[in-house]
This record gives sequence, structure tokens and C-alpha cells, in this order.
Amino acid sequence: MIWLPFAYWFSPYKLANNALRGTLKNYGVNLAVIPNSLSQEISKNIIDIQKMTNQNSSVFKKLHDLQILIDFNAITMKKIINHEFKYEYEFTPEIEHIKNIMLKHAIKR
Repeated sequence: MIWLPFAYWFSPYKLANNALRGTLKNYGVNLAVIPNSLSQEISKNIIDIQKMTNQNSSVFKKLHDLQILIDFNAITMKKIINHEFKYEYEFTPEIEHIKNIMLKHAIKR
């Protein structure tokens, strides 16, 4: 765990991508249907959002926020893949953004 802040400093995009894919695997999503380019784009989006909002925070706070954002995105991706959103009002702008990225990469169930 001592290497985690250094990984965040030197390679945040790779750390976020590996964490997102690991979280998706823990939630039971088949990683064979998710292209690496899709998870890289969502991870890049997560890090870019973090860079805009948490500029003066400590590294540990940034890592905690990163884990929360990764969990949210992984749960959202799982729900989109399994068609668990039934109503139009469930699609918030954040969910629409993830859905559009997934459609761009033509994710298949």
C-alpha cells in the first residue's frame, strides 16, 4: 500500500484503468466484453474530473475520491450492460455520459 501514492503521482491513468477493470471483475462483469480502450477512456475521464476539482487536496484524499468515482462508474457500467435502467428519469447526465462512451465503443452484452 505504500506504493499507491507514488503510482497516483506518476501514472494516475494506468492506476485508474487497472482499478476500474479490477472493480468491474469484482462486481461480476465479464471483462472479455469490455475493450481496454473503453476502460481507458472512462479512467481518463475520471482522472480529468479529479484534476479539475481536487487541486489542493492531499494524495490520500485524492485516492479516496478516486475509489469512490471508480465504484460509481463500475456500478453504472454494470447496470448499463445488464439493462437494469428501466425508466427515462433514471438517466442522469453522468449516466448518459458513461452510456454514450460505451455506445461509442459498441459494448456488447
